[in-house]
Amino acid sequence: MTCRRWCAIIVAFLLLVACGIDRDLKREAKTRQQDMQNARSRIKTSRDKYMAWKDTPEFEPFARYEATYGWPDQYAAALAELDSAKAVWTEIEQILDANQPEDEGKLRSKIIQLRRRLAVALQKSRQPNSQIRLLHNLMADAPSHIAKAEAQVAEMKSMVAEIRPLADQATADSKTHGWNKEEDIAERFNGLKKIHTDALEALGRAKAQTTATDTNYAIIADGLHQVEQQREAMEKSANAVKQRLGELNRSYTKRLIDMKHVYTVTIGRTSWDNYYDYPRETNFIYPPRPVDQATFEYLSKQTGDIASGLYRPRPRIPQNMWRSLNIDSDKRAPQGDDSAVFWVNDWEILYYHRYRIIENGQKRETDWEAVDEDVFAENIDNMGMDILSKPYGMYADEAMQAAMPPGMAYVGNKQYGRWQQDSAGNRFWAFYGRYAFLNAMLGGNRYYYNDWDRWRRDYRGRTPYYGKNTDGSTIYGTNGSMVRNDPNYRSSTFASQGGIKAAPANIRSAAGGVRGRGPGSRGK
Repeated sequence: MTCRRWCAIIVAFLLLVACGIDRDLKREAKTRQQDMQNARSRIKTSRDKYMAWKDTPEFEPFARYEATYGWPDQYAAALAELDSAKAVWTEIEQILDANQPEDEGKLRSKIIQLRRRLAVALQKSRQPNSQIRLLHNLMADAPSHIAKAEAQVAEMKSMVAEIRPLADQATADSKTHGWNKEEDIAERFNGLKKIHTDALEALGRAKAQTTATDTNYAIIADGLHQVEQQREAMEKSANAVKQRLGELNRSYTKRLIDMKHVYTVTIGRTSWDNYYDYPRETNFIYPPRPVDQATFEYLSKQTGDIASGLYRPRPRIPQNMWRSLNIDSDKRAPQGDDSAVFWVNDWEILYYHRYRIIENGQKRETDWEAVDEDVFAENIDNMGMDILSKPYGMYADEAMQAAMPPGMAYVGNKQYGRWQQDSAGNRFWAFYGRYAFLNAMLGGNRYYYNDWDRWRRDYRGRTPYYGKNTDGSTIYGTNGSMVRNDPNYRSSTFASQGGIKAAPANIRSAAGGVRGRGPGSRGK
């Protein structure tokens, strides 16, 4: 490295140190001190107004509620929160005094912490006024507030009534089809009823005070507040229960029907005007190009320029590989540039799946969907298997995601079929006519009780199950006899790629020093 280069680096470092913390960040930090002072002034003013109000005749109707709400204590709590904010400010001052650029992240964090504490302090100081205002409004016109709460309770009752037939039907379906969800459905529905009952009791306590000899408006306020809270809880819970019950009557499966990997290489270009001794260089990165495996492996190991020349590049790699990149050599090159070099900027293997989705008896096939390398690797043995399945009678979060034989998730479910015996006395699963499509997707194969029972006891929802033929070979999955004997899988993209040859870890580790190295030398 030249002496001039070293000097530039040293000067840059000294300038960085001299600058210290960003000026705008310093300014923002310092304004927080004024915010603290303003907050303290506002809280004290509010407290002083309250103390002055206590000495007036207007305070007399509210005097009995001071102990109930603890208004002086609320002001004290607000000031205590300000004291904790002051401790944070002391830390901010220390950071500002040190003025180290590396402390900017810590400073930002402390500013956020201080702002939050100021917000909490001000919120606590506003509570007494809010509570006093509510009591005043209740004293002036309690019936209108009670009427609003009555409407909210009536609305909650309607929500319960709307969900009742859904819960009843789900319970009946559970009993009929053996879902074993009756207890869970009852618990969820009873939870809704309890919300309504609690709100009704809170409303009753509030209404009782309106006819009392000595009306306690704090009890009314508390009851109305509880009704409002229960109304919010009811809406949230009712939506959740409706969604949950609806899930029981949805059936869907995702079956892996094809896989592929695509090798891509990203080429970079540096161009310049050769007329000048010290020309300005311009870098351009082309979109990723799909290539074959041989080209991918070759280019991922290149550490130098792979071509030179802007309008008629001269490849330094095999001609067929250069042509396969389909490079528009002067694309977006600055006017006047007449020279260039090309290099490998990056490389990546992209992975894709195709699925057959079977939902409520309807089936469709997806286009290619990108998946990450881990998902691809996890499912490399799962061609033709169901990698996600949720039969009727299960909630969405109970869906099975460990790869399973196609349609196996529906076996044993009384809603889909029943066990029968063949001529040899072996029990096999027979789907009902309306689910015959499931049986058709098995290619005429049967699921016998022993095979299903082994999957249910040892594998279901926990680990992939590939089964065993009598000769010990695999039945299901990529290497299983079902896939090997199915012409659709034999003609798949996955099969045309020869199975999985893309195990790129060795390629990436071998060329790890190349990726992202930046432009090559101009070669002048």
